[in-house]
Amino acid sequence: MLKFLREPILLAFLIVSYNFALIQISDMFNLKLYPVSLSEKLHLLFFLSALYTAWLFGERLRTVAWIGAIFVLNVFIQAILDKDPNLIIQKMPAFLITLIVIKLFESPAEKRLRLLQESRQKLEEELTKNQHELMEALRTKRLYEEILTKLSKEKEDLERKIEKLAEQEKERQQLLKEKEEIVKKLNSYAQTLKVFEEKVERLTQANRKLFELIEIQEKSLPYQKTKSYQS
Repeated sequence: MLKFLREPILLAFLIVSYNFALIQISDMFNLKLYPVSLSEKLHLLFFLSALYTAWLFGERLRTVAWIGAIFVLNVFIQAILDKDPNLIIQKMPAFLITLIVIKLFESPAEKRLRLLQESRQKLEEELTKNQHELMEALRTKRLYEEILTKLSKEKEDLERKIEKLAEQEKERQQLLKEKEEIVKKLNSYAQTLKVFEEKVERLTQANRKLFELIEIQEKSLPYQKTKSYQS
């Protein structure tokens, strides 16, 4: 708030100060730099007040244009009508100084407008920056979506392969288990076969020996018969 009141207070102080200075200079050096009569003073102060008020609630260029034109026209018409050129000399210094000072000061309305424009410009710059970042973010998002889609497909393919390999591994494990059972059976039957082979071998040898004994006995039987006949 004080930031907006600083220029109006300073400008009002300057207007009062140089008007007072012009009055003092006119009195001290007998110069006609300020109106003498009360009505002329009020006339000048009215336009100065109008000028200040217009500056306070308007813009400098617009204020200088229409207030200045009206005042100058009014002063010249009054000087012509009164046939008194001193009116121009008395009223113009204070008014011209006020115009120059007002030209140097930024009015509150202009300041608010400038701040609004700066704020809007900053917002537009921020919006442009955000739009650029948004476009970059959208491009990056699409890129990552494409990458994620590709990786998801690769993941699904790998899962199918893993599932297939898992089924094959399961089948492999089943075959290995069956193989182990068959190996166990082979070993068992091989041992049993070995036992029977040994048994067959033993029986075969036993039968061979028995056949040999029988043959021996058969050979000895006729001898025994002949001997019995001779007796």
